[in-house]
Amino acid sequence: MKSRATLLGELVRLDRPVDRIVHEIGAFGWDSDVELFLLEKQHIRNVLARFLKGDADVSATIVRDWAEAIEGRDDIGFEDGSEELLKTILFDLANPAITVSLTRSTAEEFLRRLGFTP
Repeated sequence: MKSRATLLGELVRLDRPVDRIVHEIGAFGWDSDVELFLLEKQHIRNVLARFLKGDADVSATIVRDWAEAIEGRDDIGFEDGSEELLKTILFDLANPAITVSLTRSTAEEFLRRLGFTP
């Protein structure tokens, strides 16, 4: 069995289908007193870059599910100095019905907000 930290890394990097990773992480519960993995700007950049390339494994729905799976977890921390930006972008990606739909242009805007060139 994989460790919780290993599974969180797979989730943040979107190494495998989100639903499979979330199912496996479920064995550990939701709450944690310790941050076991750090979400960095680069992780969101990589997922959005895959979406922009048309990666079949990274559709707008998958990005939404990925962001939902990360958002609000106690065991995932955020890159120092970028916490609020990362939380805001995750919220936007996880809630397209109340924020903005993920399209090519919105993905590019998220990348610019993160400091990357689309």
